[in-house]
Amino acid sequence: MNQHNREQATVPTPMIDEIKTQSFGVFGVDNAIVDFLQEIGFQAIFNRRGWSKRTGKDLPTLIMLLILHPLLKVPSIHLFCRDHFLSVFAVGKDTFYRLLQRQFPWRNAHWALIKKLLPQWRTLDLGPGYLVADTTVKEKRGDRIEGVCWHHDHNTGRSVAGFEAAHLVWVNKQGTLPLDAALRFSKRPLISNLLHILSYRFDCRSHLGRRYREAAKMSKLDQTVDMVARAIQAGIPAQYFLADAWYSSVKFVKKILDLGVIPLIRWKRNNTKFLFQGERLTSAELYTRFAKGKIRKAKGSKRFKGTFLDAEHPEIGLIRLFFVRLIDPKTGSKEWAVFLTTDRSMGLSNMIEHYANRWGIEVFYKESKQHLGFLNESVRSFEAVIACLHLAAMRHAVLSSMVAIKGSQRDQLSHNLAALTYARKLWHTFRAIFNDALGRTSILENHQKNEVIELLEQEVEAWLSKALMLDPLGSQRQILAETNCET
Repeated sequence: MNQHNREQATVPTPMIDEIKTQSFGVFGVDNAIVDFLQEIGFQAIFNRRGWSKRTGKDLPTLIMLLILHPLLKVPSIHLFCRDHFLSVFAVGKDTFYRLLQRQFPWRNAHWALIKKLLPQWRTLDLGPGYLVADTTVKEKRGDRIEGVCWHHDHNTGRSVAGFEAAHLVWVNKQGTLPLDAALRFSKRPLISNLLHILSYRFDCRSHLGRRYREAAKMSKLDQTVDMVARAIQAGIPAQYFLADAWYSSVKFVKKILDLGVIPLIRWKRNNTKFLFQGERLTSAELYTRFAKGKIRKAKGSKRFKGTFLDAEHPEIGLIRLFFVRLIDPKTGSKEWAVFLTTDRSMGLSNMIEHYANRWGIEVFYKESKQHLGFLNESVRSFEAVIACLHLAAMRHAVLSSMVAIKGSQRDQLSHNLAALTYARKLWHTFRAIFNDALGRTSILENHQKNEVIELLEQEVEAWLSKALMLDPLGSQRQILAETNCET
């Protein structure tokens, strides 16, 4: 196992772990997803915009099934209707492929879903909120797949054939919500005339024409600025923007600031100069001359040491540069990194706490690739690749929302279930007391006493069963989710 694989193995998957605990009940995650989508008004997303199909299963049902699809292949995740859903995909796979080939506004559908989920998240304790951007490369072989290019994978340090995707996620105290995604072509597509094929096929004014130009013409920094702008317009409550050193561009930081978000970005040790004490110095010069001698241990941390300097940049304005020294626990070697923010009230410990939330996007990639079928579909067209890119993000958005929102209710639910179970036990005690009391009265005949006890027992048991969803109607509502999926 190489170093990259060892590092990947340490990335946690909290959302998937929560789903695997079967905490969504004996009727499985599939029924929980169906119920949750009904609660947020998933069907209305398509009805209000006139998105529909002429025949067969309706569009919301097909997309809901595509959201479920990768979970069907994970035996450790409890699905009540697994066999039914597998048979649906086996019999009707052509229907799903036709949907993926369709010229459909997937980004609009993705954002419409986010706007349905956002009110649910707002009921939780979210903290300051962070917009986090990054890119990932998904290896893919196939010289006839539109969008597959040669990319340099920074994790492995080699060139690989596949898709490069940029994402924007919202990280808060309760979890991670994928907001947007974009595909990016390199200058070395496996289909040599790819740009000519796509420019001929798509009207530049259509949504797929715009997606083609986005992938072919825009840098990942420009793509990210557009995604952040859409997030702000949608009302995502985020105070900070977090990114690694690949986003350390003065022009990019200025655009993020103009959108009203505070940047906190790991900065490259490059030739960018900052004004400090009347001198224009690079970050390396600032570290050597001023920061190195002021390095102190970060409060509450045994590993991190650092300090900060307040400086200025002619385009960004007033900034705070954090210089953090890292010690490799295995080799003992020392390295330093620099972080830039415009929040000059931020302390060293606060900076480390804030920037740690960037890890949320790494968790998103790990969960999506390992468990949620990230770009695993066998498709060739650009239309289908864009569809799969957004479906992967929508799938994670639904599951992470369900875990965060239902998880916040779990303590109260457990308390209520314990109380109801106790009430059932308590009734058996009361029944014995009633029997004893009625047995000593002479007003009623024996058969009348038995009728009273029987009626009381029927009413109490009916109420308790309904409250615990053990009554026939409650059970049927869950079991017939298969039928609900088909209608």
